[in-house]
Amino acid sequence: MITGYDLYRDIMEKCVDKYIECAKGYIEEKKDWIGDTYDKDDYEEFKDKANKTLMCIRSIIDGYVKIACGIASDDFIHKYYNMLMEKVKVAKESRLSQAEMVKDKIEELREDMKNTEDPQEYGLLLDLVERCEIIVEDLEYEAKEFSDLYNRMCKCTTKEEMVVMIDRIINMAHSRGSVLPLMCGCVLEEYIHHPYEEEYYVDMYGDFCVDLCDLCTKMLDCICDYHSGVSIKDIIMGAIGLVVPAIMLKVLKREEK
Repeated sequence: MITGYDLYRDIMEKCVDKYIECAKGYIEEKKDWIGDTYDKDDYEEFKDKANKTLMCIRSIIDGYVKIACGIASDDFIHKYYNMLMEKVKVAKESRLSQAEMVKDKIEELREDMKNTEDPQEYGLLLDLVERCEIIVEDLEYEAKEFSDLYNRMCKCTTKEEMVVMIDRIINMAHSRGSVLPLMCGCVLEEYIHHPYEEEYYVDMYGDFCVDLCDLCTKMLDCICDYHSGVSIKDIIMGAIGLVVPAIMLKVLKREEK
């Protein structure tokens, strides 16, 4: 008989830790960036920050899997929910920080526009500025969405409402993948540069965070595979202890065959 604890350990090993190890491989690959633009100290600073981000993501997912497997106590769910509220605030600030970085880039591009006498270069810079302005609008809109989400979270009072909200937040996504890295403070690289520059500076951590959004999406897909075919109602009811935990439901059915 497979218990919720057995299932929790299996999912953490086969889905979560599997992709965490992949992310650690991305960190090691960044050693190749050490050279003219980045030195060893840059890499060590990045490595420390990236590993802390991975620890943050694993902690969030760990709690989610415990709830999904039906092994979390009421007290755990409440504490986890409060922690998640703080992470939503972090995601909002991450988006606002990213918007400010793009605004700074816009100012640089506008300065380049003032200094060029080449009509073609001017036109390319203008197009880039306009695209950047759209990016800023999108980032500020997402920041507002996180703010609204936080306010809705404040209104959840029952365990049932909290579990529904937890499932929704963990599986949220944006155009580049999962929002989990944003909840751990990631500010994504936007890869904005002067159109005539052959080489340009890319933030090592920001580039890693872009990959991390995609990796977290794959991690969540892997977790989802354990309860595919089971209704969302069963997933939620399993988490609040009203029926057999939903993920276990599929495993138990598989054992009967």
